[in-house]
Amino acid sequence: MLTNLFVFAEDIQKNREREAARSVIMRTVPSLAKAPEKLQLEIIEKEDGHDVFETKASGGILNIRGSSGTALCRGFYDFLKTNRLGMVSWDNKDIRWPAQLPDAAPRRIVSPFRNHYYFNVVTYGYTMPYWTWERWEKEIDWMALHGIDMPLALVATEGIAVRVWKQLGLTEKEIEEFYTGPAHLPWQRMGNIVNHDGPLPASWHKDQIALQHRILHRMKSLGMTPICPAFSGFVPRGILRLYPEAKLHRLGWGGWPQKNHAHFLSPEEPLFLKIGRLYMQEWQKEFGKNTHFLADSFNEMELPENKGGAEARNNMLSSLGEQIYRSISSTNPNAVWVMQGWMFGYQRNIWNADTLKALLSKVPDDKMLLLDLAADYNKTFWRNGMNWDVFKGFFQ
Repeated sequence: MLTNLFVFAEDIQKNREREAARSVIMRTVPSLAKAPEKLQLEIIEKEDGHDVFETKASGGILNIRGSSGTALCRGFYDFLKTNRLGMVSWDNKDIRWPAQLPDAAPRRIVSPFRNHYYFNVVTYGYTMPYWTWERWEKEIDWMALHGIDMPLALVATEGIAVRVWKQLGLTEKEIEEFYTGPAHLPWQRMGNIVNHDGPLPASWHKDQIALQHRILHRMKSLGMTPICPAFSGFVPRGILRLYPEAKLHRLGWGGWPQKNHAHFLSPEEPLFLKIGRLYMQEWQKEFGKNTHFLADSFNEMELPENKGGAEARNNMLSSLGEQIYRSISSTNPNAVWVMQGWMFGYQRNIWNADTLKALLSKVPDDKMLLLDLAADYNKTFWRNGMNWDVFKGFFQ
């Protein structure tokens, strides 16, 4: 009986992904909506955990088989480009779909990668802070056509956190002075700056939560694995009113004045895990289960000062890794902690074999994903060696 339920749920998801892919394709080539019988889609199995698609055109009918909704869309786009029928860019599309589709030989492509990641954390400030659903829909369509299946999904980070701060007893004023304006939120999330160009009104949080629901629904309907936010340790300074004995570290960045410096809660404080778990509970209550969560604690910043030297520093980093992982896995034992790898090349005076190994020491290897965003930068600009080599394959 249980097996039948699993099969039934799997069939529902396959149908969901197939129809979501069909919608993407119809939005890309609206004329196909007038003759839906000319597009045949089928979900097939992955190959050794890797996405695969197959395409064939015969008798005016295009057949696409793919291992996910995204793979189906990627197969369609591959067919479009391979047969010189058009292309889709971020800003525009140029498609010349024929009245009678020419025959095309069968083609099968297996991705060499398991994950296809998209977005830099700071893109949410540079480009995306005021996107509406219409703009997001266009972007998610673009992702699917280009085979992206692991995008960052950080909208409404603050809307969930505000609920946690209120549960703890922080006042509106204490919460408001913590946040920046929308265009600066990526750096607020990473602890680089606080209290700049804010506050964020309640209407902002309400709209962002509603928007994130639509974003996550669409991403998951295409078989994507969104990376959502987790608690990385930064707290409003008003937390000291409630927990006067809590150990906070004040961290500066980029020459900003002290009023914009963030307060980082020591991971050795029990409060760290409490806040992290509350955040996960509130996130899941609002958006449902997720598997991948992003937390960045020291982006382009010095590590907190301590009097115990290298040993105390490494103990703190080990505790940080453990507490972040424990918090994100508190609502889902299969959760994976995702972290940017930019700082590992940018600050080799801080990040070396000892410090990174300490940070990762208490996180299971298969529950940690490091985004080596500066892989080419290490070689061509900083000229300080590739992260993968310097950090011995990130100790796996």
